[in-house]
Order: sequence, then C-alpha cells, then structure tokens
Amino acid sequence: MTKKESKELTIEVWTYIAEHPEITKKSELPEELYSKIKDLFGHCPLCELFLEPGCTGCPLGAAGHCCASHDSYYDRWAWAKTKKKRSAAAWGIVNITKEWKI
Repeated sequence: MTKKESKELTIEVWTYIAEHPEITKKSELPEELYSKIKDLFGHCPLCELFLEPGCTGCPLGAAGHCCASHDSYYDRWAWAKTKKKRSAAAWGIVNITKEWKI
C-alpha cells in the first residue's frame, strides 16, 4: 500500500465512521468497506505503513493522536459514550489525515 492509498482509505473509513456514529468498532462497518481494512494491522491503513519503526511518519502519531496515544482522537472515539462524541473524534482523525502532506 502506498502512502496515497493509505491516506485515501483512512479518510474513506473514518468519514464513514464519523457519519455513522452508531458504529462502535470497525468490524461493524459495511462489509465492502470493512473488507478493505480487515487484514491490515489494527484494521488501520496508517498502522499498516507506519507501525515499524515506532510509528515514525504517521500523521496521527506526529499529532499525538494515534491509537497508542492517551487521549488521542482514536482513544476518544473508542471510549465515547455518545454518538456526538464518537462523531467528533472520528472527524478529528479525518481532518488530521486530510492535512497530511505526502
């Protein structure tokens, strides 16, 4: 997977999640979308590219918002108690990814 493909897929997945805040885990995505990420590390196109060494270069990691960061957008999404909070956290991931200059 290229960086461009990873960026596009991350935006596609997280935009869907932001627009459908009833989704509480990625496995609840529609099959045609989930099938694009289900075999990736962490079900994440960015983790697939940047996990080694130490998430270097990941736009979410650089912003302190990857899944490994406490109080990251991912963390906020995963632990959100309301749809509004889940959606806001997902949009945070989308926006950081969109700003990423490849």
